[in-house]
Amino acid sequence: MAARRVLFVHGAAGDARVWAPVIAALPPSMVGEAIDLAYHGPRRGSAGDGSDFGTRLHRDDLIAALEAGETPAHVVGWSYSCHVVFAAMLARPELFASILCHEPSMPTYVEDAAQMAAFHADFGPRFAPVFAAVAQGDDAGALAAMCGEAWQAIAPARQAIYLDNAATLPLLFGGGEAPMPIRAASLAACDIPACITLGDASPDTFAVPARAAAGALASGRLQIVAGAGHFLPELQPARFAHIVGDWTGSPAAAPGRA
Repeated sequence: MAARRVLFVHGAAGDARVWAPVIAALPPSMVGEAIDLAYHGPRRGSAGDGSDFGTRLHRDDLIAALEAGETPAHVVGWSYSCHVVFAAMLARPELFASILCHEPSMPTYVEDAAQMAAFHADFGPRFAPVFAAVAQGDDAGALAAMCGEAWQAIAPARQAIYLDNAATLPLLFGGGEAPMPIRAASLAACDIPACITLGDASPDTFAVPARAAAGALASGRLQIVAGAGHFLPELQPARFAHIVGDWTGSPAAAPGRA
């Protein structure tokens, strides 16, 4: 049996190095790769003025990475990059065998008014310190505020990866392009097997978009992960690798929405 190609896409203030512990824990039947989105990692110096930072640019990065290897491939996203994965999947579905997205964070596909209200009620106070730090030019402070309590649980050597990319936060929070308005109807029209993972300890900032995405995707399922939160891939990489391995082994036979 040929090895399964799995492409990992980092989230906000990350780069390809974020995924190294997860890729190292994958089963031998999988070939894991991770990419650097524009303005992240080694690509910082070759990026532009930041005005093009956003979903559209990063969608094209992902499509190019997929085209550079064997396709269709399985693609894994986390937080911000879930929107990138959705955009690339809608543009080029033939490149995708399946997707697994951990806690999408952009609520453009949330249609229920009560759920959107719950999202804003949690997001507002949770991210107010992030926006304040960005306004003050404190990229490191914005990063720590964005990570919240999880920041102290991340080892210093791993914190350094995120700090290397903290300068992207002002671009993400207003300095770049607005997120592409991916709607529920667009997700419903794409039949790529999709798993949305959600930690049972995650707040509505992530739970609301995750549930909405899983419900909208034509072949979507929601997998609740006990004892986990938004930083599951960082804090429990072997566990997350196991989830990825289970999913990519038989996405077409995955159970329905939970």
